[in-house]
Amino acid sequence: MKDRAVPVGDFRSEVDRVAVALRYDAVMTDFKPLHLAKDSETLEVLVVFKNGLDEVQVGPPSLVPVPFHDCFVLYDGKFTHYKGGKYALLHHARRVGTGEEVVVYRSLETSFVWVRPKAMFFGTLENGTRRFAPE
Repeated sequence: MKDRAVPVGDFRSEVDRVAVALRYDAVMTDFKPLHLAKDSETLEVLVVFKNGLDEVQVGPPSLVPVPFHDCFVLYDGKFTHYKGGKYALLHHARRVGTGEEVVVYRSLETSFVWVRPKAMFFGTLENGTRRFAPE
Protein backbone atom coordinates (compact mmCIF):
# COMPACT_ATOMS: atom_id res chain seq x y z
CA MET A 1 0.00 0.00 0.00
CA LYS A 2 1.52 3.31 -0.98
CA ASP A 3 1.52 6.29 1.36
CA ARG A 4 -0.86 9.11 0.58
CA ALA A 5 -0.51 12.64 1.82
CA VAL A 6 -3.70 13.55 3.68
CA PRO A 7 -4.26 17.28 4.23
CA VAL A 8 -5.34 16.82 7.85
CA GLY A 9 -3.95 20.16 8.96
CA ASP A 10 -5.62 22.09 6.15
CA PHE A 11 -9.04 20.48 6.69
CA ARG A 12 -9.04 20.73 10.45
CA SER A 13 -7.71 24.29 10.53
CA GLU A 14 -10.42 25.43 8.10
CA VAL A 15 -13.12 23.65 10.12
CA ASP A 16 -11.74 25.18 13.32
CA ARG A 17 -11.64 28.65 11.71
CA VAL A 18 -15.26 28.36 10.59
CA ALA A 19 -16.40 26.89 13.90
CA VAL A 20 -14.93 29.82 15.82
CA ALA A 21 -16.62 32.26 13.45
CA LEU A 22 -20.10 30.75 13.84
CA ARG A 23 -22.75 32.87 15.52
CA TYR A 24 -24.02 31.67 18.90
CA ASP A 25 -27.26 33.58 18.50
CA ALA A 26 -28.50 31.45 15.56
CA VAL A 27 -31.96 30.03 16.09
CA MET A 28 -31.56 26.34 16.92
CA THR A 29 -35.07 25.19 17.70
CA ASP A 30 -35.67 23.47 14.34
CA PHE A 31 -32.17 22.16 13.64
CA LYS A 32 -30.17 19.21 14.92
CA PRO A 33 -26.57 19.47 13.68
CA LEU A 34 -25.03 16.15 12.63
CA HIS A 35 -21.64 16.78 10.98
CA LEU A 36 -19.24 19.39 9.68
CA ALA A 37 -18.40 18.43 6.10
CA LYS A 38 -16.72 19.72 2.98
CA ASP A 39 -18.15 20.02 -0.51
CA SER A 40 -16.22 17.58 -2.70
CA GLU A 41 -16.04 20.05 -5.59
CA THR A 42 -15.61 23.49 -4.01
CA LEU A 43 -14.13 22.42 -0.62
CA GLU A 44 -16.63 24.79 1.02
CA VAL A 45 -17.22 23.92 4.70
CA LEU A 46 -20.84 22.82 5.24
CA VAL A 47 -23.07 21.71 8.11
CA VAL A 48 -25.16 18.56 7.75
CA PHE A 49 -28.29 18.80 9.93
CA LYS A 50 -31.82 17.52 10.44
CA ASN A 51 -34.56 20.10 10.13
CA GLY A 52 -37.82 20.24 12.11
CA LEU A 53 -39.39 17.72 9.73
CA ASP A 54 -36.56 15.23 10.38
CA GLU A 55 -35.19 15.70 6.83
CA VAL A 56 -31.42 15.73 6.39
CA GLN A 57 -30.17 18.96 4.79
CA VAL A 58 -26.82 20.57 4.01
CA GLY A 59 -26.11 24.28 4.33
CA PRO A 60 -23.68 26.99 5.40
CA PRO A 61 -22.23 26.82 8.92
CA SER A 62 -23.98 30.05 9.92
CA LEU A 63 -27.22 28.02 10.27
CA VAL A 64 -26.23 26.40 13.56
CA PRO A 65 -24.42 27.52 16.69
CA VAL A 66 -21.27 25.90 18.03
CA PRO A 67 -20.03 23.91 19.72
CA PHE A 68 -21.57 20.68 18.56
CA HIS A 69 -20.15 17.21 18.27
CA ASP A 70 -20.14 15.00 15.20
CA CYS A 71 -23.03 12.53 15.57
CA PHE A 72 -22.59 8.81 15.24
CA VAL A 73 -24.90 7.44 12.56
CA LEU A 74 -25.26 4.01 11.03
CA TYR A 75 -24.20 4.11 7.42
CA ASP A 76 -26.31 3.04 4.43
CA GLY A 77 -23.52 1.09 2.74
CA LYS A 78 -19.83 0.94 1.93
CA PHE A 79 -18.50 2.16 -1.38
CA THR A 80 -15.14 2.09 -3.11
CA HIS A 81 -14.12 5.16 -5.10
CA TYR A 82 -12.69 4.43 -8.53
CA LYS A 83 -9.30 5.66 -7.26
CA GLY A 84 -9.40 3.14 -4.41
CA GLY A 85 -10.64 5.04 -1.34
CA LYS A 86 -13.21 3.40 0.96
CA TYR A 87 -16.28 5.37 2.03
CA ALA A 88 -19.45 4.93 4.10
CA LEU A 89 -22.65 6.54 2.85
CA LEU A 90 -24.22 8.41 5.80
CA HIS A 91 -27.19 10.37 4.44
CA HIS A 92 -29.23 11.32 1.42
CA ALA A 93 -29.90 15.05 1.84
CA ARG A 94 -30.96 18.28 0.14
CA ARG A 95 -28.87 21.44 -0.18
CA VAL A 96 -30.43 24.46 1.52
CA GLY A 97 -31.42 27.15 -0.94
CA THR A 98 -31.24 25.07 -4.12
CA GLY A 99 -32.93 21.83 -3.05
CA GLU A 100 -30.25 19.88 -4.93
CA GLU A 101 -30.13 16.20 -3.92
CA VAL A 102 -26.77 15.36 -2.35
CA VAL A 103 -25.19 12.48 -0.47
CA VAL A 104 -23.15 12.79 2.71
CA TYR A 105 -20.36 10.25 3.08
CA ARG A 106 -17.39 9.59 5.35
CA SER A 107 -13.93 8.40 4.42
CA LEU A 108 -13.20 5.17 6.27
CA GLU A 109 -9.51 6.02 6.09
CA THR A 110 -9.45 9.64 7.31
CA SER A 111 -12.94 10.04 8.89
CA PHE A 112 -13.49 13.25 6.89
CA VAL A 113 -17.12 13.89 5.98
CA TRP A 114 -17.86 14.96 2.40
CA VAL A 115 -20.89 16.17 0.43
CA ARG A 116 -21.36 15.42 -3.28
CA PRO A 117 -24.31 15.76 -5.69
CA LYS A 118 -26.28 12.50 -5.69
CA ALA A 119 -26.13 12.15 -9.47
CA MET A 120 -22.34 12.49 -9.40
CA PHE A 121 -21.90 10.04 -6.51
CA PHE A 122 -23.97 7.31 -8.19
CA GLY A 123 -22.90 8.29 -11.73
CA THR A 124 -20.36 6.82 -14.06
CA LEU A 125 -17.19 8.18 -15.63
CA GLU A 126 -16.76 8.68 -19.38
CA ASN A 127 -15.31 5.17 -19.70
CA GLY A 128 -18.36 3.60 -18.01
CA THR A 129 -16.70 2.98 -14.63
CA ARG A 130 -18.83 3.79 -11.60
CA ARG A 131 -17.43 6.71 -9.58
CA PHE A 132 -18.38 4.90 -6.34
CA ALA A 133 -19.01 1.16 -6.55
CA PRO A 134 -20.95 -0.58 -3.76
CA GLU A 135 -19.08 -3.26 -1.82
